[in-house]
Amino acid sequence: MKKVIIGILIMIANSASIRAQEFLTSEVLTRVINIKVANKQGTGFFVENKSKAYIVTAKHIIGDSLKHKSTITIKVYHDNIWKDLTGTVLLHINPKIDIAIIESNLKISPNHFELSSNGIIIGETGYFLGFPFGLRMENIGGDMNPDFPLPFVKKASISAIIKKSGITLQFLDGHNNPGFSGGPVVFKNRTGKSKYQWSIIGVISGYINENKELTTPFQKLQYKENSGIILSYGAEHISEIIERK
Repeated sequence: MKKVIIGILIMIANSASIRAQEFLTSEVLTRVINIKVANKQGTGFFVENKSKAYIVTAKHIIGDSLKHKSTITIKVYHDNIWKDLTGTVLLHINPKIDIAIIESNLKISPNHFELSSNGIIIGETGYFLGFPFGLRMENIGGDMNPDFPLPFVKKASISAIIKKSGITLQFLDGHNNPGFSGGPVVFKNRTGKSKYQWSIIGVISGYINENKELTTPFQKLQYKENSGIILSYGAEHISEIIERK
């Protein structure tokens, strides 16, 4: 009898553990796209403002030489091929902010999340999404994401937030890879002050490398190692760029 009771308790505990886990909802996953400009491949994601669609990415992906409101054609991976998409580039008035927005004529569903880094708890765990090294999950979304690949999802925690000279820079603890640049940083709302389940709180810019040295019997070798510190720019800059129009 005791064995049966213990077994039931284990099942209940496991069930509670599963329910306690967090899962990204489809409206977050299906807004992330694989983009390419010239030989630079990265990540972008859709936001909607006043019934108009915008693609958010990192400025260094589309090229730092572009000017505000210039026209650009990027490639978006869809239906197993790269397709051209032309739009207007919107940039922040501060050139140091590594965020670019492409205004397009695409139609997307209204937002089911907010763009805000307010109320973030230091040490809170969330997610960042993208296409590392151009890797993608193809033909897995079914009707959830017709003909678009789904992104990779990785965990990170907020280590620090620095606000200086009008720039919000977030430092995340996680392991970033080339290809995630331009992807969203997503955290779950826990304050109860928002009607949305998820907040996009930042845009991935890159990661800090650590210079290393390896001594061998023949020579010293210099190399770089991923420090695990990810750089992200605050999502409030997205709203500032759109409002700059």
